[in-house]
Amino acid sequence: MPPYTVLVVDDHATNRVLLTAWLTGHTVLEAADGQAALDLLETVTPDLIILDVMMPGLSGIETCRRIKARPTEGYLPVLLLTALGDQENRNAGLEAGADDFLSRPVDRRELLLRVKTFLRLRQQDLQIRKQVQELRKLDALKEDLVSLVTHDLRNALGGLMVLMEAIQYAGATCTNEDLTTLLGAAGRMSATLDDMMRIKLLEDGELPLNRVSTRLDELVSGAVTLVEPGARARDLTIRRIVDPRASVVCDAMLLQRSLFNLLQNAVKYSRRGDELEIHARAVDGSVEFEVHDRGPGVAEDVREYLFEKFAGVAVRRAPSRTGNGLGLFLVQLVAGAHQGTVSVLAREGGGSTFRLVLPVP
Repeated sequence: MPPYTVLVVDDHATNRVLLTAWLTGHTVLEAADGQAALDLLETVTPDLIILDVMMPGLSGIETCRRIKARPTEGYLPVLLLTALGDQENRNAGLEAGADDFLSRPVDRRELLLRVKTFLRLRQQDLQIRKQVQELRKLDALKEDLVSLVTHDLRNALGGLMVLMEAIQYAGATCTNEDLTTLLGAAGRMSATLDDMMRIKLLEDGELPLNRVSTRLDELVSGAVTLVEPGARARDLTIRRIVDPRASVVCDAMLLQRSLFNLLQNAVKYSRRGDELEIHARAVDGSVEFEVHDRGPGVAEDVREYLFEKFAGVAVRRAPSRTGNGLGLFLVQLVAGAHQGTVSVLAREGGGSTFRLVLPVP
């Protein structure tokens, strides 16, 4: 049992010394009367209170009642010390919220057993409250994520409907530029839905990896081809620095999708006219992919959870970043499925470097 904090409240110093000696292994705080105990609770939160009933001034029963009335963070057990057969005080203690009683003279073994039991209950209560809090937070994040994804899909769908209605009812001519816009909107919706499906399958372990030996330049070329239309729309240049001889055994479709997501993220946060870089090379028994941009960068406190599930919901509150975060979470899942890692670093001179590292079998 880990060390806990126990508060002993008794007006007799000898009794406090004895109980403290028996509670070896725990941090023991002492109070000589009820008011001193209440004052102490304003600054510390013990895990258990052992409280004498018969004390001058504020009685143990009244002290117990006030302790139980406090808005605490969780279950705080109180054991009352009473005389053997003092049924009246026991009944009053129960009404005040006492959790159990110890009869004087106190038996050491009984004391330790009861203390152990109630400290276990205290720990379980704290764990349950923490889990409930995490579930509530997760539920709120899920609701936010649904709102974000819905918003993204509605925007893309809205653009599609406007153009199609113009063509159908207004007699407008569908130009190549219109077709590019329509395909782009449909592609964004398709990519979002595909990422959601792949994330679900990867989390459940139901998406088997189709591992084949693939050259790095093929993976990079495929990802760049997918992202180039969006890059051209923002006058961005993508420079490739790839080892043409290196290859990796991987699920080429998933890895290419991951590289596309990293490039798409770089395109989204780059300034118009910037140059992006994608590097791919073999290094010491692994392959490394790096995507460099000159965007606003990622704050240090955000880097820790940028690739986690629902991170986009929290990251979107940062002034320089938006989105639902599904793409980067998928990258983390794909890296993990290949026993690899993904990280983000500050780039010298401004911007970010996203690094994906996979081991070479």
